[in-house]
Amino acid sequence: GQKRALPEGRTTGCRRPRDLIHSYASLGLGYDARSRRHKVVRVYYRGCADDGRPAAVGCEVYVVNNGNDSTDYWRQIVAVPMGWVEPHEPSVFAQGHVYWLAHQKHESHNRHETIIIISFSVCEEAFATVQPPPDVDNELLRRPRCLTVLAGRRCLFFKRSHGHEHQYDVWLLRGHG
Repeated sequence: GQKRALPEGRTTGCRRPRDLIHSYASLGLGYDARSRRHKVVRVYYRGCADDGRPAAVGCEVYVVNNGNDSTDYWRQIVAVPMGWVEPHEPSVFAQGHVYWLAHQKHESHNRHETIIIISFSVCEEAFATVQPPPDVDNELLRRPRCLTVLAGRRCLFFKRSHGHEHQYDVWLLRGHG
């Protein structure tokens, strides 16, 4: 029932006007059961590389209920995600992990990028990728879909349309892996 303002994080500021569209951050909120603390994870991107992608990526963690005002700051961590988190998609928290939909890195930006699911362990403060269901291909992941939580578990919900007929698929993760 309490609220707390987050401190300023590292800047995603732009040096050139074209960098503006590549500079953004995505937040995720989770609970570390080991330390019994809530944590906010902030993945940020800034700048523009020659291939049109952000030139730098970083990650910071903020402990919300730390109880010590002298440590009221974002802590930079070494781990970074294995792709580019979608800027307008919300993160979800389930089973000790924060999840995002993201684009996989490729050597060439001309190829169709693979959509992946990135996870961040709130206890271990480490990133990993999670495979989608076996019958879900990349083309289906590019369609309207929603990563959410259902019954305390990560859930991928999406719609398939065949003319006037619609089919809704729900994928529910039973464990983390």
